[in-house]
Formats: sequence, C-alpha cells, structure tokens
Amino acid sequence: MPSISMPRLRAAATRCPAPVPMSRTGAGSVLSSPHPEQRTTRQPSTRQRFLKPPSPQTTHRMRFSVRRFLLPSLRNSPYMQARAIAWRLAGVGATYISYKLYRFYRYNFLQRYSTRKAITPHPLSSEELHGRRLSRYYADLSASVGAAGVDPSGIVVLKAANGQDPPVFNPCMVAQEAIVQYEDFLRASRTESEASFRRHLDWLEENASRFGDDGMVLYYDYDVPGETAPWGSAIAQGMAISALLRGHQHFGEDRYLETARQLFNAMDTPVSAGGWRFGDDQFGLWYEEDNHAGHILNGHLFALLGVYDLYRVTQEGHYKDRFDAGLQATKDNLDAFDIGFATKYRVGDKYPANNSYHYFHAAQFEICHRITGDESLGAAATRFYAYHHRLRYRLRAFVYLLVATVKDKRAAAR
Repeated sequence: MPSISMPRLRAAATRCPAPVPMSRTGAGSVLSSPHPEQRTTRQPSTRQRFLKPPSPQTTHRMRFSVRRFLLPSLRNSPYMQARAIAWRLAGVGATYISYKLYRFYRYNFLQRYSTRKAITPHPLSSEELHGRRLSRYYADLSASVGAAGVDPSGIVVLKAANGQDPPVFNPCMVAQEAIVQYEDFLRASRTESEASFRRHLDWLEENASRFGDDGMVLYYDYDVPGETAPWGSAIAQGMAISALLRGHQHFGEDRYLETARQLFNAMDTPVSAGGWRFGDDQFGLWYEEDNHAGHILNGHLFALLGVYDLYRVTQEGHYKDRFDAGLQATKDNLDAFDIGFATKYRVGDKYPANNSYHYFHAAQFEICHRITGDESLGAAATRFYAYHHRLRYRLRAFVYLLVATVKDKRAAAR
C-alpha cells in the first residue's frame, strides 16, 4: 500500500471539511443542518399568530358561531338535535342564574350580612357593673356612631336620608357621642374630649322639650319612613339618660340628673297616653323605639340600660322594678325574635335583621347576662354570636333571604 505523506493529508482535509455534529435540539432543527439549503423555515411564534389579523374565511366562521352553538348540525337525527339544543339552552340559563346569584350575593346579602362589629362589650369589673359610681358604658359605641361630621359648635350631625338636605341632629347619636368622648377622656385624660363631652350634654339638656307635667322628650326634627317630625324614641331617651348621669357624676351638675329623671318620666308614659311604654299580656313591659308599637329589640334593651343606670345612681326601687320587668318581657318573648339562624329587628318582621343589628342583640344579651347573672341570657348571647360567626348559619340565612327575595320580588330594608 503506497504511503501518503502528511502534506497530502492536510490538503485533503482542507478540500473536504469535517461534518458538523447534530445539535441537541434534535433532527429537523435549523441548528442541526450544516448547509443553508437544508434549513427548515422557522414557524411564527404564538404572539405573532395571535396578532395576525384574521383571514376573510376566519371572519366568516366567527360570524356564524352563535348560530352554530344554538342550532346543531341538521345532519343529526331530530332527537340528537333536540337534545343538543336543550343542553345548550340549559348552559345559557345556568350562566344567567349564576350572574343573578352573584348580584344577589354582592349587592344584597353582603350588605345585610357583613361581619362588621357594631359594638363591643367592655370587660367591666363587678364594681363597674353594679356600683353607684358610673364609669365606662357597658360597650364601646365608637363604631356605631356613624356621624357625618360636626356642626360649627362641635356637635355631631347625621347625613340626611335623601342625601340632599343639610345634615340633621340625631338625639341618640348625640348621646352616643357624649359617651364616646367621656370614655376617651377616661382613657387618655384629654381636655378636648372632656370639653366635647360637656358640649354634647348641654345640647341634650337644651334640646329636650317639655312633655306633660314632669317629663321631657328629645324629639327628632326630621322625617324618616314611617315617622313624621317631630317624633320621639325610647332608644334616644335611654341613651341620653346614660350620658347625662355620667355627666352628673363627673361634673357634679344636678341639672343633668334632673333632666335624666324627666326623660325617664316621658319614656315611662304609656303608649296610649303618647309615651313609649307598651304593655299587654304578651309583652308585659316594652319600651318602644318607634311610635307604632313595633317592639324593636335593640331599642328596648338600650332603654333598659338607661333605666338601670338611673337605679345605680339613685338607688330608687321603682327604677329597678322597671328594669326587671322589661328584662323579663325580653326573656318571655325570645322565641319571637330568634329564628334559628339569626334574630329579627322587630317582632313582626319576616326578614332577619341585618348583621349589624344582630350583633347589637348578641352584645346586649351578653351585657344583660353580666349584670344579672341570668344563664338564659348568657346562653342566648352565645347562640347569637354563633349565628354571626359560623358558616352554616350564614348559609341558612343566604338561602332564606334568597327565597324570600324571589318570592316578594324585593329585599326588606332592615
């Protein structure tokens, strides 16, 4: 075999280059082909295909997509066509129902069943609950005031119901704000809070109107559904009594105590005589929040706490008798308000109370349990808190409210 010299091998290698090894991308890849004429065309990316305008044929197909969805192919049997149409109409109906359920949940149920806590009971000692010296109120009311601001004199005002009239004075809100300012002073010793406390007490005293021979009423000077100004309420009377009695002890002003007594006298006047005390065989003693004997639960209990404060300060037995009789009427009619998954705002309501008012009820029953030690009130408070927190009760409330709304074509205001 003839020998080949090294110069000849180098020349042969120059004329015939070594093959390029296969790339990791696999056969058919642009990187694996050594010659340009063997390379494949690069496919357009997903973004390029998405941004590419549709062809006339694609537009024609899109134009009739809805018709093809609702009307199946005529090549199928009549049974298959009817079945396909039924399934597709059911899909459309299910989508519509889902949309309506979402709107009901978002704009009706959540508005009524938010988990916002309107009041929170204070952890008071036995002396703070039963002693003659009043300190903090029985619950923190700061979250329930809901004022729209203050007037030039520093008194809280409420936004008018129609949103267009000037703000109005709400006597119950003024009393609540007085209590909130007093508690803020007790907590931080702020002179501004003490001054605001006195301003709101003076407003309550100056705006109380004469009622009979020995009574006074804090009237609401604006209209609301079902009430025409001027109108009164036991809840405003009771809250004002609690605020004024704290002012009497803090500032040493006997005029606040006298006004509190007169507010009670008007509130304790029978409904038949223009007052706010209702009584019959079922409701032995009930302080009415409205003027229609609606038996509103939270207004009655707030009024009773005002009566209890009067008893604590004066130690006069007839105030304690009224408090005990009103609390007994509450226990006797508990089943009229408890509907198994929520409570009602007033005894005659078909709809449950919204969650803010329901939480009022739970907190008020807890407060009354702490004052009296009555285990039935404590059990009711525990049950009401469970209605507020647990999912199963919220689901029952959702179904109940949905059925009632569909049946009546509307939702109740409260």
